Amino acid sequence: MDVSVAIPDSSISDEPTRESKARKASTIARACAIFGVREVYVYGDRGTREDASLLAGLLRHAETPQYLRRVLYPRIDALRHVGVMHPLQIPSHTVPRRLRDVRAGDVREGVVAASRGGMVVDVGIGRALPYRGGAAPGSRVTVRMRAGAPSPDAKEIPRAEAPAYWGYVVRARSSLAGLLRSWEGPVILTSRKGRARAASAARRAAAGGALVAFGAPDRGLPEILGAEAARIQGATTVNFFPNQRTATVRLEEAILGVLAILDAAPEGGGVGP
Repeated sequence: MDVSVAIPDSSISDEPTRESKARKASTIARACAIFGVREVYVYGDRGTREDASLLAGLLRHAETPQYLRRVLYPRIDALRHVGVMHPLQIPSHTVPRRLRDVRAGDVREGVVAASRGGMVVDVGIGRALPYRGGAAPGSRVTVRMRAGAPSPDAKEIPRAEAPAYWGYVVRARSSLAGLLRSWEGPVILTSRKGRARAASAARRAAAGGALVAFGAPDRGLPEILGAEAARIQGATTVNFFPNQRTATVRLEEAILGVLAILDAAPEGGGVGP
């Protein structure tokens, strides 16, 4: 499956405290990591500027390897409840932490810094390494070790060259309609007003770089898009829960459920272990 997701900046606005907002963001982050989401777009809806910034910050913090968080996220009051968020435990987070365990070819995340001898990168092993790349100091980069211990050095590579799922990237967009119009690939709209039978077509689209859009806690995509919905070309609108027994499906539940359905084996195909 090769998907990105779009969620509204009001995604956590229905939560009364910053702690409960962090818990909801944690569930969203975990769902995205479980199913290998590439990009998370936070689009403008009715969220406050504070909630929009908090949501993006929480999602980015969850995706950042623990060994880089103190560098990239100094003490920020808005993020003081990140301790309630569950770790993602994705491959980029579970790399060796000791210099002696570093091997040539290893891929890691790092933060670039300037030094007297040139540019270095902190990859969480207690010592800065020589850095080969063009990023500015303070930038987060993906690097491959050109040599292992005892004298490793790091060369920047595109994240796409990482050997496994390396996490998602969080991006902000002013509106969902603008994002959908610019998207160069399949679009899947989730809605109770969609067709349940379209789930098979959506599953096929999920293999080809699809964007999956979700509505807000207080209104669905038809209400958010309004007249713009008719201008979205090539979108598949799907009701993924045609037999739901509850009055509503919460956003975090919808993300988990929809991604699980899209990730399922195609009809007639085998079932994995």
